[in-house]
Amino acid sequence: MTVNEIIKMIRKAGCRKIREGRNHEIWLNPATGVTFPVPRHGGKELPTGTVNKILNDAGIK
Repeated sequence: MTVNEIIKMIRKAGCRKIREGRNHEIWLNPATGVTFPVPRHGGKELPTGTVNKILNDAGIK
């Protein structure tokens, strides 16, 4: 799964970007108050573990 696909999914789930770092964006899940990083690599494929962690923190999985 690519970063662009993940961002579409977490936006749809109600998460929002709170700030940008050098290599990552920091997102917030307002329902749980959990913040989590999302790498800024556009169309690049991410490792399965990274995808699962992001989706879990976003409350999707």
